[in-house]
Amino acid sequence: MNSYPLIRKCLAIGFIFMFIGLTSIPSINAYKSMSDHTTNTTYPLNIPFNNGTLSGHVTDSEENPLNGARVRVYFHDTYRENYSDSTGYYHVTNISICYCIKNATCSKQGYSPAWVNLTIGENTSHDFVLTPSNMTELVITSLSPFTIKNVGNTTALNVYWSITVTVKRGFIFIGKSASGVVLGPLEPGQEIIAGSIGLLLGFGDIEITWAAWADNAPMVSEKRNGRLILFFFNAQ
Repeated sequence: MNSYPLIRKCLAIGFIFMFIGLTSIPSINAYKSMSDHTTNTTYPLNIPFNNGTLSGHVTDSEENPLNGARVRVYFHDTYRENYSDSTGYYHVTNISICYCIKNATCSKQGYSPAWVNLTIGENTSHDFVLTPSNMTELVITSLSPFTIKNVGNTTALNVYWSITVTVKRGFIFIGKSASGVVLGPLEPGQEIIAGSIGLLLGFGDIEITWAAWADNAPMVSEKRNGRLILFFFNAQ
């Protein structure tokens, strides 16, 4: 009896069992837990809790640096603070970083305090502008009618106003500049209607300037360019 076919069959069956055995050998990581597979992913856990900073400059309303202004940041029933140097620069450190809004207040004797709400991170910056605590400031709140308001904290003395019409191209038949003085003081928060320019009649391009000032307050002004067509003025 020829034994070669039988030998070949045995060898084939042996190779099949060998292949199955090799493929069923477990990997060295097959039985490791999920946490073992993820331990190589590291996260920065050594970041300090109080590593937020706030820096910037403190100036007055004319952009002059203020020395010795205190900047204080309030958070979690505590605060951190720093004082501005001769260049107006300040740098507050050791501020808690969290998802919350913090109040930063800047103060200096002789100036009205300023404050802002901020979300502070590792390198946050903010500039403060302080105004003198005793100051008179006028603003123009309306052009028609021409209205002036004292937004300062001291009385404005002898408030003046003017309306100036300048012809750039064309001509005016009727209308001219006007000015006057508001008799009596203008108290803080008080608003008053000044004079008016009256009737304008003409053709062409003109510029109108409304201005107001006081003995103890600088001038403020508003300008409008436009075209005058008979009685109608179209502002640009």
